[in-house]
Amino acid sequence: SGAGDNEGGQTVGIYSAEADTRDPEPFVLDSNSTDYPAHVANLYLQVPTLDPRVAQLAQQVTASSASNYVRAKDIERYLQSNYGYTLQLPGLREPDPLASFLFQRKKGHCEYFATSMTMMLRTLGIPARIVNGFRGGEYNDLTSSYIVREKDAHSWVEVYFPEYGWVSFDPTPAGSADGSQTGWSRMGLYLDAARQVWREWIVNY
Repeated sequence: SGAGDNEGGQTVGIYSAEADTRDPEPFVLDSNSTDYPAHVANLYLQVPTLDPRVAQLAQQVTASSASNYVRAKDIERYLQSNYGYTLQLPGLREPDPLASFLFQRKKGHCEYFATSMTMMLRTLGIPARIVNGFRGGEYNDLTSSYIVREKDAHSWVEVYFPEYGWVSFDPTPAGSADGSQTGWSRMGLYLDAARQVWREWIVNY
């Protein structure tokens, strides 16, 4: 738990959170259970009108999969291995962006990968949802804090297993590693530390 202040100086208050840090794989590795709670099935098995090739591709990719967990892993690996990451997308509005990504362009950003995996799993009767948040960030050793920027925004997938609950998957291919820290980026950490000191000791006071 912790406390913080927003930009206007008003107290946010105390907040707390719980996280299950167990490795989910031993619980769900052999899962083929369809014992889904009604609210999970009603929300996370919905499938809009899709190009029929999406369901066919999901069947093809998971044809030899022995469990729902393996099906999810196989789709995750398939997308990571056969599609490319790019932010350079056509500006034109596409009538079916999912089909265009999967069967024509084969390049896209994280939302395309997460949407593809989610819809493919749902066509197989496996509850899945898209999660939006932030991944990574830069550690500032001067203030012992992380800097999370807009470029760290990310989308991934959570899949529901009755034996465990929601399990995270990330079908987006890993990007190239960040380059080594330059003098300018180090200077940025000093500036961020100065801003943090200003906020905590001057503004908040």
